[in-house]
Amino acid sequence: MTTRTLHAGRRTVALTAAILLATACTTASGVTGQNAIAQARYALFDAEAGGAEQMAPAEMALARERLVLAEEAVGQSKPLRAARLARESTATARLAIAQAQLAQAMMQAAEAVRVERDAGALLETTEEATGGLQ
Repeated sequence: MTTRTLHAGRRTVALTAAILLATACTTASGVTGQNAIAQARYALFDAEAGGAEQMAPAEMALARERLVLAEEAVGQSKPLRAARLARESTATARLAIAQAQLAQAMMQAAEAVRVERDAGALLETTEEATGGLQ
């Protein structure tokens, strides 16, 4: 075997290895993008179930927009962009969930304050009517 043949064989092996590595990275990124999209869909479903549509409509719209863009990026063979957009969608949907929970907690707190105030007013009225004989 000549030196020239040996170098050509090594180049072929190196080129083949580089192609396999590039293919593996692309495939792994594609799977990551698909996983991220699945997580984004789940987060949006969770947010809708938690009432985020009514309490955080802007965030829900942004999360949906990011998901659509992520799905388009998969179709354009841009797996890294797809994964990034899907993660943004997930984060935004989770923000919407947190805002919905905060809004619900604030409404419950306001209701508790109202009930306490009404109970205090009722107690005062009762004491005035009975002359404080309780």
